[in-house]
Amino acid sequence: PVTITSGDWIYEIITDWEYGPLNEAKIIGYNGSGGDVSIPASLDGIPITTIGVGQFPQPVFSSSTVVTNLVIPNGVKAISNWAFDGNANLKSITIPDSVTHIGHAAFGGCSSLKEISIPAATTNISYYVFVNCSSLTNFLVSPLNPRFSSSNGILFNKDGTELITFPPGRNGTFEVPSNVNTIAYEAFATAEKLTSVVIPSSVTNVVGWPFAACFGLTNISVSVDNITYESSEGILYTKGLSALVAFPAGRVGTFTVPTTVSSIADVAFKMCIGLTHVNIPNTVTNLGSGLFMDCTALVGVSLPSSLTDIPSDTFANCPSLSSVTLPSGITNIGDGVFQDCSNLVSITIPSGVTSVGQGAFVRSGLQKAYFLGAVPTNWIFSFDPDNGVLFPWSLSDFFPLSTVIFYRPGASGWASLQFNGQPNRMIMPRVKNQLLINTNNSNRYVLSFETVSGIQYSVQKTTNLGVWSNVWSTSGDGFDKTFQEQASDRAFYRILQH
Repeated sequence: PVTITSGDWIYEIITDWEYGPLNEAKIIGYNGSGGDVSIPASLDGIPITTIGVGQFPQPVFSSSTVVTNLVIPNGVKAISNWAFDGNANLKSITIPDSVTHIGHAAFGGCSSLKEISIPAATTNISYYVFVNCSSLTNFLVSPLNPRFSSSNGILFNKDGTELITFPPGRNGTFEVPSNVNTIAYEAFATAEKLTSVVIPSSVTNVVGWPFAACFGLTNISVSVDNITYESSEGILYTKGLSALVAFPAGRVGTFTVPTTVSSIADVAFKMCIGLTHVNIPNTVTNLGSGLFMDCTALVGVSLPSSLTDIPSDTFANCPSLSSVTLPSGITNIGDGVFQDCSNLVSITIPSGVTSVGQGAFVRSGLQKAYFLGAVPTNWIFSFDPDNGVLFPWSLSDFFPLSTVIFYRPGASGWASLQFNGQPNRMIMPRVKNQLLINTNNSNRYVLSFETVSGIQYSVQKTTNLGVWSNVWSTSGDGFDKTFQEQASDRAFYRILQH
C-alpha cells in the first residue's frame, strides 16, 4: 500500500481484497512532538477507521516520541496488533465507543499506563494485549459490553466465569473468585510482582500458559475440593498429580518431577529463568512442546528412558545448557528443539532416531553431532508444495554450518549424503595417549581414548597378532576413558566399538 503523509500523521488507504481501495484510512505513523496527542477523525477528507502498523511491524509512535496522553476519535473501529507497543510514557488513553477490536500486544510495554477503560462496542480482545504493562492495575468495562466485564479491576467474560486478563501491575497474593471456572490463555502474563495464586474448587479449565513471565510467582495453591486440579509444593498439577500443568516462574534451583506424573504440559517450565536442573522420572512418557524454552539458567535435564519423542522447541534458547543425554528410545527430535542453545557443543543422536526436525540445532554452539543410526528419513528430500517438486535439504536447515556430522561405520545413507558439500565423518575411536609408566618398580601400560555417548567400547590384546582377547570394556559417555594394566614384554592393543 502507498503511504501518505498529512501534517504530523502517516496513513495508508485500506484495501479490501475483493473490492479494492476503500474510503477508509489506517494511521501507521506519527511525526509530531508528542505530549498530549489526539488522533484526527479524518485526514485529507478520508475517515480514520484503524490504528495500526504498516508493511513492517513498527508501532504508530516511535520509542523516541514521548506521548503521555492519547485520545482516539470516534469512528475508529480497530486498534491493530502492536499499534502502541513500547510506548513507555503513555499514561492514559481514551478508547471510543466505536472500537470493536483490540489486537495482539496493542499496548505491550506501555509501562506507565495505570488504567484501561473498555467501551461497550469492544467485543474482540486478542491475547497478550497488555503484556509488560507493569503499572496497569485496573480494568473498567462498560456495563453495556455484551462480551466482557470487570470486577475488582480484573477483566472477565460477561458472566464472570472466565478470567481473561489480570492487571500486570498488581502485586502480592491473588485469590481467583469462586464463580470462575476457566483461566484463559496467558491470563496472568507478565504480572511480575505477583507472588502467589489461589485457585478455587470451581476452576475446571486452565488454558495454555496462564502464568507467562510471572517472575515473582513462587506458589500456586488449589482448593482441596477442586476435582480437576491440585497443587503440591506450590506447583500446579491435574488431580492425582498425573500431569504437571504449570511451574511457578519465580522458583529457582533444582526440581525433581514426582513419580506420579506421566505427562508434562506444553510450556510448563517456559521462562523459568532461575531453574538450573530438572530431573524427570521414567514414569513420564509425554513432554509438551516448548517445555524449557527461554530457561536461560538451565544447565542440565535428566530425561526419562521412556521417551520416544522430543517435541518442538523443547530447549529453545537455553544458553546455559551444555550437554544433554538423549534416551536410547527416542525416534523423533522436533523442529527447533535445541535452537539458540549457544553452549551446546556436542550431542549423540540415538540409533532409533528417524526424524530430526527443521531448525533443530540452528544458532546453537554445536560443533559435533554423533549419529548412531542411519540418516533420518525426513532428511533425504523435502517436498515443495508450491512447485510440486522434491529438493534436498541444506545443512543450515538443521545445524550451524560449522557442525561436523559423525556416523557409525556401516550406517546407511551417510556415505553419499553431504550438506552444502561438507563431508561427513565416521565415528572412530581417537587415541589421546599411550604411556608406559613405572610405579613401585613395576611397568604399567596406559591407554586413553575419546568416547561417544551410547557406544560400547572394548580394548583387545594380542601377543602374536593372530588371536585377540578382550581385556576391558566400557560404555561411552562423551568423556575420555583410560585403560591400564601390567605391561607385557610383547603385546599389541586395539580398541573396538560396538
